Amino acid sequence: MRKKYQQFIIRLTILSLITGILVFILNRLFSSEIIPPALPWLIILFYLVTAVVHYALLRISAMNPRKFVGYFMLATFAKLMVYLVVMVAYVFKVREGMLAFVLSFFMLYIIYTVFEVVTILDQTKE
Repeated sequence: MRKKYQQFIIRLTILSLITGILVFILNRLFSSEIIPPALPWLIILFYLVTAVVHYALLRISAMNPRKFVGYFMLATFAKLMVYLVVMVAYVFKVREGMLAFVLSFFMLYIIYTVFEVVTILDQTKE
């Protein structure tokens, strides 16, 4: 399990660095109306949440593989709730640039969710 998690963290770090570099480039090319200033913080949020949830799922799959699907669904729901709270709090606190923030948030959610699902499917096949 430890080796799987280390591999996951390395891949997650690479994904986050690539995403961060793209955000940096886009931030230089476009105005802050298109790229929200909170985007680098969102990358950190998605990195941390994805790392914690993946670790928990690996531990559960190692202890009892039969319960994995239920815990996977519970973890996905918990992540959605955390993300929803962050998004709603940001939208209520910072009114300007809501559309750019929500679209950026959605893109990061898609990127990190696809990455996590592909990785967890690959790791649970073993």
